[in-house]
Amino acid sequence: MEENLKVGPWGGEGGKNSWSFKANKGGISEIVIMHGWAIDAISFKSDDRSGTFQYSDKFGGNGGRTEKIMLDWPREYLTSISGTYESAWPFGPVVIKSLHIITNVTKYGPYGYENGTPFSFPAEGGEIVGFHGRSEDLVHSIGVYVKSQIPFCASNPDYTMQQEIKLDASTEFLVGIMGFYGPVKGNDDYEALRSITLYTKNGRYGPFGEEIGTSFTSSASRGKVVGSHGRKWYLFRCNWRSYGILLNL
Repeated sequence: MEENLKVGPWGGEGGKNSWSFKANKGGISEIVIMHGWAIDAISFKSDDRSGTFQYSDKFGGNGGRTEKIMLDWPREYLTSISGTYESAWPFGPVVIKSLHIITNVTKYGPYGYENGTPFSFPAEGGEIVGFHGRSEDLVHSIGVYVKSQIPFCASNPDYTMQQEIKLDASTEFLVGIMGFYGPVKGNDDYEALRSITLYTKNGRYGPFGEEIGTSFTSSASRGKVVGSHGRKWYLFRCNWRSYGILLNL
């Protein structure tokens, strides 16, 4: 079973036209971008293995020069987009100012003018098979649809348990973590976080999960843990594949 994940959009909330294009089968084989000082318009073509094509409308206005990106799909497919957005003029609507299109083979762009707030989305372990956003005379926002290329997780785990940890922020704070990671049976042995234990100034919480696999621990520090980061196997609503902490020293 395939599942497409809708991500974004990035950019502004203006533009009276909401748009969307997604390959019913196959993938994106052509992108046409009209651009100058911003992204004026964008359109798409998709292809499948039987030679059936889909063409989108043109989303945006009529300005700018035209650039065409032609992909040798399925050998070459979309893996990431990045770009910038900012106000079209002082106190004006926020629009997409520039775009990069990245495939498993190469990088295209930049298109437009690289100025403003940057954004990027890498479809790790997946393929971008569609786009969505808002437009008017310019492209105001853009997002993507992602198709997974890795098998889904086992659908019948033995059990799932959710536990909440409440800390008294005035007297207790996180100082470190430890845990285990390793391959998960039933998921093509992809490695994931198997167990985690949280250490605070006052004690320990956990372990949560099974303490099997390769162990890890955060370095001892006099700092305070103020956040976390990692890589979740989010396309499949499955396991965490990596985990780290942010320290306030």
